[in-house]
Amino acid sequence: MIIPLREFLSSHHPESFPQPWSWQQEQHWLWEHDKEKMTDLFYDITTHGIIIPVHVGPDARIWDGHHRICIAIKLGLHDIPVWFQK
Repeated sequence: MIIPLREFLSSHHPESFPQPWSWQQEQHWLWEHDKEKMTDLFYDITTHGIIIPVHVGPDARIWDGHHRICIAIKLGLHDIPVWFQK
């Protein structure tokens, strides 16, 4: 399913750490601690778009795709592919 990034961000949060965590903090942390993966993914998404959907589990948590979401934010993408597992 393709949904607007803004809509996704307003209803789903990174939840990477026990304290409240924003997407801005998530971006900062990923670029600081996983720079090589973020750089590679940035160029891949710039060239091909997001091919693998963000995976959201039945518990509404993001199971896979934090890096892709942060790249989408950085690139200013309007929509992202999301797979909601039931």
